[in-house]
Amino acid sequence: MSELTFDEKAHEYRMGERSLPSVTAILKDACLIDTRFFNDYAMTRGTFVHQACEMLDLGTLDEDTLDPALFGYVGAYKKFRAECPMVWTEIEHMRADSVLGYAGTPDRVGDRTVLDIKTGQKQPWHGFQLAAYTMLALNAPLNTLTKRLGLYLKDDGTYKLERYQDRADFDVFKAALIIYNAKRRI
Repeated sequence: MSELTFDEKAHEYRMGERSLPSVTAILKDACLIDTRFFNDYAMTRGTFVHQACEMLDLGTLDEDTLDPALFGYVGAYKKFRAECPMVWTEIEHMRADSVLGYAGTPDRVGDRTVLDIKTGQKQPWHGFQLAAYTMLALNAPLNTLTKRLGLYLKDDGTYKLERYQDRADFDVFKAALIIYNAKRRI
């Protein structure tokens, strides 16, 4: 099997010569993501918060070098870690489904748990995204044994943990993937 790679600039996953759409690209293409809230500042902030949280989990974060704009978000993540200790088997690990033809990078994966870190407000499409990540990471049915968690970090050092439980979320994602592929055949 070919190695999965990611071109950050093009935001494109590749498995050998095959290009695989990302979970987010599929949901955007199916008009399930409201992009009015996306701007360069928010996307850059989210990227930096993800990197800082990853370094914190790996024990490599030098908090003295942290941009002050990120302190609250990282503090919220530290608070979450203290209040909800979890063991992650994967951190920001790329995954692909070569049969369905999509790829993504779940933020955190543990025992029957997938966690996605957010720095914005809860959105309706987050459940669909987490369902797709759960299928990539755990290859398990969405049921009461699998946990799909959205962690919403706030700049004031607080967080909200949301559990997504709608079993139809993966069906919605698959429908979006069908639409994505159909558009490329037209």
